[in-house]
Amino acid sequence: MTDEATRQGSLRREHVVRSAGRWVSTPLPVSGAVDLDLERLLHLIDSCEPTIEPSTPLWTGTVAPVGASDLIGPAWQFVGLVVPDGMWVHSADSRRCRLDRTDVGLLDALVGTTTASDLVPDPMVGAVGLDDRRVRLGRLIALGCAVLVECVAEPVAEQRDDLDPDDEQAPPIEGASLRPWWRRKG
Repeated sequence: MTDEATRQGSLRREHVVRSAGRWVSTPLPVSGAVDLDLERLLHLIDSCEPTIEPSTPLWTGTVAPVGASDLIGPAWQFVGLVVPDGMWVHSADSRRCRLDRTDVGLLDALVGTTTASDLVPDPMVGAVGLDDRRVRLGRLIALGCAVLVECVAEPVAEQRDDLDPDDEQAPPIEGASLRPWWRRKG
């Protein structure tokens, strides 16, 4: 075994999963998953030993910032590798990016649907101006760590059994924004 392989095998790596608004540490070698709050996660980041750089280069591309009033939500799930000063994440298209403490703080605050102007990270990570939040959220969305919510759920129309599916003159259903399938031509 080479010195590099020995060194790589002896490193303890902390992988962190973000799912359903919570952080879970999944260290390798496996020693059991542990729920983390933001303070413990930032402590892991601050006390992390240097790791071997993966062969995938860091993504340095730019993306458009989100609008101040765009609706943003948490991604279903993603995994990051804790490294000094942050964590590495990979996007679905294999882009690798380092998230810093501020990015982690924004993701921690993103537990439901909100806007860039309403999202405020914990003071532990410092103040983040609106323009900076918009740029960071655009990048986090591009990496798959957050999602842009494109439609707001409208009220569900009341179920009506008195409608004839062949009647083109049936009255509109209140609250429905689209024609029901039985009223569509074609």
